[in-house]
Amino acid sequence: MRRLVFSVWALAFALALLAGLGRKEGLVLIAGESMPNGIWVRVADDQIGKGDIVTFCPNSAQTLKTAGGGRCPGGYRRVLKPVVASAGDIVVIDGGGVVVNNHRVPGSTRIDASLGAVSVLPFGTSEVGEDEVWVISSHHSASLDSRYYGPIHIEQVISAVQPLFLLSAEK
Repeated sequence: MRRLVFSVWALAFALALLAGLGRKEGLVLIAGESMPNGIWVRVADDQIGKGDIVTFCPNSAQTLKTAGGGRCPGGYRRVLKPVVASAGDIVVIDGGGVVVNNHRVPGSTRIDASLGAVSVLPFGTSEVGEDEVWVISSHHSASLDSRYYGPIHIEQVISAVQPLFLLSAEK
């Protein structure tokens, strides 16, 4: 029993230390379903583009979760997603999912068109604006991302990130 209590306290201390250092060193702790859980580190990236993984602040139209406890405007929590389309790319949303520049994004099929508070984009074609990116996670089939709400504005992006330590790589 003493060993268990010590282990719990050691873990709590390590997490508190990591949280303090994390803010200073740009570490991001991810515990969700859209991306692998673990520790991600911010990376310098002057130009966000396809293939980057970004952390960003969603707005009220881009989340089903109630605001509260997050550091983003409105109290929302940061979100982590890969960028699949950037300025000038042509995006098509159809019954099979999302196509970017004639290449279907794997795992981008919509699973439900009734998302309550989130306004779902209709099928169609659009060009990504200069100040926009599309983010879609294929890690979880129910990920709420650009396949439903469209592009995010580049001002919403906090930074690009890369994994430092992952607890789970695949779902």
